[in-house]
Amino acid sequence: TIEKKQMKVDEINSILHEEITPTLERLRGEKQQYLKWSKNNADIERIERFVVASEYVTAKELLNKNSEDVSKMEEAVAAHEETIKAVRLEVEQKEEEIAKLSEQMNSEMETSHKEHKAEEEKRSKELVKATSAWENKKSAVKRATKDLEDAHAAVTESVEAVSRMKTDISVKLTAIQKAKDDAMEAEENIARLTTEYQNMCAGISSEEGEDGRTLPDQISKAYSDANNAEAKAKQAKMKIDHLSKSLKAVEKEMRKEESSAEKLSKKRETTLQKVGALKSNLSQTGFSESNFNALENEKVELENSVSNLQEKVDTLSAQLQGRLAFNYTDPVRGFDRSKVKGLVARLIKVKMPNHSTALEVVAGGKLYQVVVDEAITGKALLDKGKLQRRVTIIPLDKIVPRRMTSATSETATTIANDLNTTVHPAIELVGFDEEVRNAIEHVFGSTLVVDGMKAANAICDATKTRTVTLDGDVYEPSGTISGGSKDNLGTTLSKISELSEATAELKQNSTRLKTVTQKLDSMSAQSRKYERLTGDLEIANSELAAIEKHISQTSYGMLKDQFDSMEKEITEATDEVDLMEKMKDEKWSLYNELREKEAQLTQDREKEAQLT
Repeated sequence: TIEKKQMKVDEINSILHEEITPTLERLRGEKQQYLKWSKNNADIERIERFVVASEYVTAKELLNKNSEDVSKMEEAVAAHEETIKAVRLEVEQKEEEIAKLSEQMNSEMETSHKEHKAEEEKRSKELVKATSAWENKKSAVKRATKDLEDAHAAVTESVEAVSRMKTDISVKLTAIQKAKDDAMEAEENIARLTTEYQNMCAGISSEEGEDGRTLPDQISKAYSDANNAEAKAKQAKMKIDHLSKSLKAVEKEMRKEESSAEKLSKKRETTLQKVGALKSNLSQTGFSESNFNALENEKVELENSVSNLQEKVDTLSAQLQGRLAFNYTDPVRGFDRSKVKGLVARLIKVKMPNHSTALEVVAGGKLYQVVVDEAITGKALLDKGKLQRRVTIIPLDKIVPRRMTSATSETATTIANDLNTTVHPAIELVGFDEEVRNAIEHVFGSTLVVDGMKAANAICDATKTRTVTLDGDVYEPSGTISGGSKDNLGTTLSKISELSEATAELKQNSTRLKTVTQKLDSMSAQSRKYERLTGDLEIANSELAAIEKHISQTSYGMLKDQFDSMEKEITEATDEVDLMEKMKDEKWSLYNELREKEAQLTQDREKEAQLT
């Protein structure tokens, strides 16, 4: 019993050690964690109350501060309203003064206006006369151009006539040469016939070549050739008979094996029909693979070109944007923007790149002035165009163009020729629309561009005209000279010209790219159909080759190859028979002809012997 009790005690201790004690320890740990959590939760609630209290105090302080700011702003608003009332009152007073001044100005300017009106009518009449004279000169130029074209046509006709005469002479020379050749050939024939006659008299024939065979030898050879041809013809006929018998035997064997190859034969015929149908469909598509590939290659080239040109245009535009930017808003609703022509720099095109520096110096700040059609347009832009920078306006109806006299130009040219250099009026070195001529003449009309400092100085002193060298050195009639480092002089006009050319080329290539893309899009359906049919045809040809290879490896296929080979040999033997029969007839004819000639020669020799 004690042992049982001890076992029971050990069991209880084991349970205590393995189950109850770990559970108590776990519960103690959980109790500690719960107490810690409760403490942390209480701390969090207390801190949250502090935070709420702090936010409340801060918000209250901000509210008090905002109330003070609102009162200050209300006081400021009231002060501004009083100022606005005072300004409005002052504006009304100024408007009244303006009205009075306007009435006074109108009364004072009425007389001046009438005088200018009369002057305008006078100038209009002069303009009409000048226009008539210009029209007459224009008609004369047209007539002269027509006469020049007629002269060119006459020259062309003369050249064509000379060409025709040369051709006729060449033809006649050819005919003369041909006649000479015919004469030489006739002489050679006479010599040959004389020799032949002599040979015939001596019993030697020269008709069959230059081997010098005697007539009996030629007769013997003709007889031998005729017999050989007849023998070959007989051999070919025997071969034909033998092959025909063998062909029938092979054909009989083929019929026996035909049933085994019937399935493959039908498959071959079906595949042949399929190949034929696919080729017919390909020809009916009307699709040209070479044209399509050429268009695709052209599209790739155009895309690369457009990309490069667009990048170039963007780069140049970004470089010029700061100097050539002119942005404005419409001064009135429905404003016609064509009245604003743009900056002078954008209205000209430099004809020669090496003149860019000189022309940029000639224009100076005027290069960035804005050209408009009328003064009223320029006033509207300045008043209501919301311009972002100060600009100078050139109204075409008010600006006075600067022109150089012909005497000045001639004197300058003479001096330049003496100094072995060149001189040009600046306005002749730029291209522009006639619409803006007055503005361009105002900027470039009174300056000469000279190649060389010595010539520029001499021309300036002689003509009292402003001159500029190609390097940008300036000689003024007053005696001043300016120059030195060029820095970036000339780059603006050069880049503008480059930008214009790149833009035009970009537009052209973009238009062509659009056209090519549309063509490719329209051909894409045909291309897909062509590719599908081509792929099907390749597959069908492969199937046909595999079937034919299979057939050739069967008994029927081998018999068929043998049958075709024998048929080919029969055809060749038949051709040989025909050829040998023809040769036999020719040789017997030649043999008979030579025998007759031999008899005739014998008679001729006997007659000649009797005469001697």
